[in-house]
Amino acid sequence: MNDQADPEAPYSGVRFESSVELPVPIEEAFAYHEREGALARLIPPWENVVVESSDSSLRVGSRVVLKSKVGPLPFRWVAEHTHYSPPHLFSDRQLSGPFAAWQHSHHFEETGNASSRLTDCVDYRLPLGKIGRGLAGSFVSEKIDEMFAYRHRVTHFDLSLSSIYRLAPQTIAISGSSGLIGRELSTVFRLLGHRVIHLVREVPKRPSEDVIAPWSGRSEAARLNGIDAVIHLAGKSIAEARWSASVKQEILQSRIELTRQLSESVASLE
Repeated sequence: MNDQADPEAPYSGVRFESSVELPVPIEEAFAYHEREGALARLIPPWENVVVESSDSSLRVGSRVVLKSKVGPLPFRWVAEHTHYSPPHLFSDRQLSGPFAAWQHSHHFEETGNASSRLTDCVDYRLPLGKIGRGLAGSFVSEKIDEMFAYRHRVTHFDLSLSSIYRLAPQTIAISGSSGLIGRELSTVFRLLGHRVIHLVREVPKRPSEDVIAPWSGRSEAARLNGIDAVIHLAGKSIAEARWSASVKQEILQSRIELTRQLSESVASLE
């Protein structure tokens, strides 16, 4: 990690730089960052940051809006992508937000036939000049260091899965995909290049190719034909009420019955 004043850096501010070795080719490393959900996946869970809007693009001119807080004060961080040169580089800069200036570049390099290196370079400047740096410089430095350590751990972990399990793109159906585990699984599968189908109990008012309600009838269950794998996580929440005898029975029965019905539907497919 490198976090120091750099007179040559843009904005005459601070430059942060950190790298991570990735066990996949450069094209795969770049593609991971281009897929929907990559930004949200890489935000540390202890940070109070939500992706408010994004066009899911890294191309020049595309924008991302993050919603967060500094203490009790809410703010929005608006960033715009300024460079896009796949599979070697993309970058963004802050248009409005907590910093006086912020520019972030993602550099990708080949390090072998099936490996690559990602280097994140951030040039930033705090508000209020020397006063801001004196009051918050160390705190901000530590936060940035922690954030990129987390981002690089997650990126390396996800792409290690891709390197170990070399699968052609799969179509994977997941029930309970809005829950804690299902949400994370869905995101990882998409980032590794797979298609995710959401299994729900009732047919949605707005039909979607990516949503199937196999418990609602034979015609919906038949739509599971051609799907490569089914992951079943749905059932009554274990955290919404005290575990009385009746609640425990509901939790158990919801899993038994939904699993039985889904298994029978899958077994009947061609």
